[in-house]
Amino acid sequence: MMNRLITKFYVTLAPVWVMLFGGIFVSCESKEEESELDTAPLYEVDIHTGTVKMKELSAICYVDGFLRIDTDADAYDLEYGICYATSQVPTMADNVMCKRLDNKRSNRIQIEFPEAFACLNLVSETTYYYRAYFKDNLTGKISYASEINTFTTPEFDSNANSPSWINLGLSVKWATCNVGADSPEQDGDYFAWGETERKERYDSYTYKYYYNNTGKYVDIGSNLNDTQYDVASLKLGESWRIPTINEMTELCTACNWVWMTYNGINGHLITGPNENSIFLPATGYYNGTKLRLMGVNGYYWSSMLFEFGNSNACCLYFSRDGWYNNENSREYGLTIRPVCE
Repeated sequence: MMNRLITKFYVTLAPVWVMLFGGIFVSCESKEEESELDTAPLYEVDIHTGTVKMKELSAICYVDGFLRIDTDADAYDLEYGICYATSQVPTMADNVMCKRLDNKRSNRIQIEFPEAFACLNLVSETTYYYRAYFKDNLTGKISYASEINTFTTPEFDSNANSPSWINLGLSVKWATCNVGADSPEQDGDYFAWGETERKERYDSYTYKYYYNNTGKYVDIGSNLNDTQYDVASLKLGESWRIPTINEMTELCTACNWVWMTYNGINGHLITGPNENSIFLPATGYYNGTKLRLMGVNGYYWSSMLFEFGNSNACCLYFSRDGWYNNENSREYGLTIRPVCE
């Protein structure tokens, strides 16, 4: 039988640290000293790693147990999830996929387990170690599950299944990271629609395809694919391109979207019909010189011009609460997640 980490954490009292079952228990002995933390969270945790399911160069790890929170606090910031690494004792300094709990939710919370967390951007023929954890971000205290589990990725033919894309079981394959990024959680580069270089300012005065004297936009076509304006093809090669709005719609409607934090970055874990996953970070967008709503909303260009007028182009927009097909001003700076056939 596996040992499990059970943590009872009462932050209203002076703590005494004891070691049990290979984990850290925080309990309290006295109520003599009252403080401003009297309404801080009371929580009880029993989380442990479970089974793992391999899918191409990603893995779905399951966390089991229970997590209860009871508080009248004005604010709290708690998270739970998994950390994974090639080292035998993974910590939060390594790769982390987690869910956050904050005071926008109920102050009486009980989490239903098991829950699935994706390990992304894995390397072929490599053994990884993973374990569950729980963290109070206000106090910085972390509780790790006592058991550490492993999985090993199989061999992959790089010619048949490049680690730079993931087959989600859709009509196209989706890249593992944005144009200009090196890992799934990075924002990468921001582009005005049809432009191929990042710049310092994004507005009509710096947009290459806008006539400032007339207030009209240059016609560069209604679809950037197979043109000189497709930055994904230009930067990554001819097999890559900016997705169409229909392919973005398929990503939304055929996949399961879950708001998570991956290596400290908010975004959605998107799992396809075949249970493979990608992560889309909430990259925000540039208007002028300001990056707006990063970590809150995601804005991703499609290759398609908005059908009503030529001042806007179609994009994918998402927040914590869901996704939408939308349109945005062509001169704004948005990120791009490319696709290939």
